[in-house]
Amino acid sequence: MFVTMIASFVALFSGFVPVKTSTKFVVIDLKEQRLCAFEDTEKVFELRICSGRAGKRTPIGTFFVHDKRERGKALPKYGGATLHYPQRLVGHILIHGYHSVPRRPSSNGCIRLTVKDAKKLYDWTEDGTRVKIQKDAPDCLL
Repeated sequence: MFVTMIASFVALFSGFVPVKTSTKFVVIDLKEQRLCAFEDTEKVFELRICSGRAGKRTPIGTFFVHDKRERGKALPKYGGATLHYPQRLVGHILIHGYHSVPRRPSSNGCIRLTVKDAKKLYDWTEDGTRVKIQKDAPDCLL
């Protein structure tokens, strides 16, 4: 019931309704710059990320994957670079593959992955996959 309430709240404010309930979910740990993918309670894989730098911080909270594409373009104000396997979370905040994934926060707010890792995540997620972004997620758990 709680998940249904959250989905309704998200739908009301974002215009997006998860299509189906999934046992897949993602936890992003901003402190450790990592992404962990889970199915049920089992960690399926862990990936290194690059999140938003000072002044362009990645938002904290729970979001749902939608608007998955194989290719996209960054906004012109961010250079218009090609984004590989973008998955929208909220507004202009995406998880995507990029040619540069430093080991520190340096993006414009998006979650950057290597292109190879972005493809892996893209193939694994489905529309409606829950993504929880936290400042610190010990052991990458909720």
